[in-house]
Amino acid sequence: DFRTNWTVGVSGSIPILTGGRIKAEEMGARADLEESRSRLEQAQKIATLDEESTRTDLVAARAAWDATAGTVQQAQRAYEIAELRFREGLGTQLELSDSRVLLQQAEANRAQAARDYQLVRIRLALLPDLPLSAPLAGIPAAVPAQQPQAPPPPVQPRGPVQAQSGVGAGGGTGFGFQGAQ
Repeated sequence: DFRTNWTVGVSGSIPILTGGRIKAEEMGARADLEESRSRLEQAQKIATLDEESTRTDLVAARAAWDATAGTVQQAQRAYEIAELRFREGLGTQLELSDSRVLLQQAEANRAQAARDYQLVRIRLALLPDLPLSAPLAGIPAAVPAQQPQAPPPPVQPRGPVQAQSGVGAGGGTGFGFQGAQ
């Protein structure tokens, strides 16, 4: 004769003698949580300082850009005067060459200032995309950035710069820079 055999069992465990293991694990987890919160707070402070530093760099780069405008104008005027003096026989080739070099240095400084300004603007624009700039639970979001009103135009590269000497349209000999095409 065939009979069905059933077996049912229940098992349970109560940790009576854990030696404080559970309490120690809980304390370790709390310490890890506190350490993580501390690291998050430190990272947020660093991100805030980075944003403030970038804003300061933006103001400085804009001031450098604005300052180079006057320098280029002055160097251009000095070159025009030196060229006129040379054509009239009152100036020397050395004076003309020196004024041309100073003009080129002023233009290079202006281009460098424009580059620096654009880099800082891009860096400031990319800061909100960092993970720490996103609003977290219980932490207010950063104040939105204010854009400057009149940024300089982007500098278009013309290719490698090559020195070239020759006779200018005014009859004077000078040195010029021309981009390779």
